[in-house]
This record gives sequence, structure tokens and C-alpha cells, in this order.
Amino acid sequence: MICIKENLFFDPVLGLILHLKAGQEEAPVHIQLDAKLAGLFHLLLLHQGQLVPRQTFVDEVWEGNVWVGEKALTRNISRLRSLLRAHQIDDCCLIKTLPKKGYSLMVDAGTKRYPFIPTLREQRTRTLWLGLVLLLAVALMSSIFSLQVENVEEQQLILQDPNGSVILEEIVTQD
Repeated sequence: MICIKENLFFDPVLGLILHLKAGQEEAPVHIQLDAKLAGLFHLLLLHQGQLVPRQTFVDEVWEGNVWVGEKALTRNISRLRSLLRAHQIDDCCLIKTLPKKGYSLMVDAGTKRYPFIPTLREQRTRTLWLGLVLLLAVALMSSIFSLQVENVEEQQLILQDPNGSVILEEIVTQD
């Protein structure tokens, strides 16, 4: 999850923009981006405040397919701007066009800029390591629990009167 500014986050893996509205009773706004829009927005965030050349978008988002990429880039930037505007985020995330060169993302000056924004590969690697650590922790806990369970012994306690009638029957466990 990338923190764009206070109360505004982006998850490039899920393609989700989350806008938490501070001090309001409203639920957070979730904006689901398709894969191409998520790729565009992620590139703009990685190079926040800098020119991202058109060719970089074509290479990264459309995997070098110049014919499809060049035509679709302008249309998808327009779609991204429309989504940001529709959810009232365009005031803090302004996409500037530098004709024939590329685009840049300007996050409003009143916010803190975060120096490190992990790439998609770094986030996937971090998620993979976290999953592996959790899996190992679960395996360790289950082995410890199974060792403790094996050491528990149960005994049956039966009290009878002289006639042989059962007065008390109870199962007692000992560690």
C-alpha cells in the first residue's frame, strides 16, 4: 500500500485507491482501477513531480507495443483523470500533460512527500516473504500444540458404593 498523502492510499497489486475522509461519517471511498489504469497511476506515483515520457508508459504498461500503447495512452490518461475527478481526488492529484513528451503527477504542496515508494516487484516480494513467515509461524505453533496435546493423559475416576452402584464418574486429565 502506497501512502499518497494523508488519508489517500494506493495498492498497485489490487489496483485500488482508498480515500479515507477524515472527520466525516461517510464510509471510505474505494476506487477500483483496471490493470492498465493501475499501471499508469503507479508509474506516475513512482515519478511524482517528474516527467514520465510517453515511451516509458508504452514500455511498462503496454509492454512495448507501440501501436496499441500510443493510441491507448491518451485515452487511458483521460479515463484516469475522470475517475479522480468523479471521486473528488483530482484537487490533490493533478495529472499534467506535457504535449508530445509525457505526463507528470503533482500531489498538492500541502502534503508530505514520501521519499520511498516501493515498486510493484518489491511489494510482491514483501507480500511473499510475509506469507512465508506466517506459514512458518503457523507450522511452528501447530507442532508445539501437538507436542503439548500428546503429553496429556486422561484417567477415568469411578466411585462406587458397597453395592456396586456408581456414585461418581469423572474423566480427569493430567499434564
